[in-house]
Amino acid sequence: MPDPDPTPAVQESPAVPAAPTGPSLAALAALDRSTPLTAADLARFLGRCPKSIHRAARRGELPAPFRLLGRLCWTAGAVLEHFGQRQGEALKQGARRDARIRALAP
Repeated sequence: MPDPDPTPAVQESPAVPAAPTGPSLAALAALDRSTPLTAADLARFLGRCPKSIHRAARRGELPAPFRLLGRLCWTAGAVLEHFGQRQGEALKQGARRDARIRALAP
């Protein structure tokens, strides 16, 4: 059974500038941290489709969205902070793995 999308069809927000040369986290980071982003906006910055953005949020790969005027939105700051936290967790996990491997070496 297809996964129903909980949001109506969304249009790109006119206040959010287009990523200059395709998907770019640098362009996302250049935005004011309080800038609201729709799924279509995030999809453009991350090089994905809006449906993938909603799925990533359900899997915890993106922060939970909030509803703004009937649309699910994120702030640029919340997305970047979430990415930073996930990166920090991955680095800690890699360090623990490396320590276990060093402990096994003769």
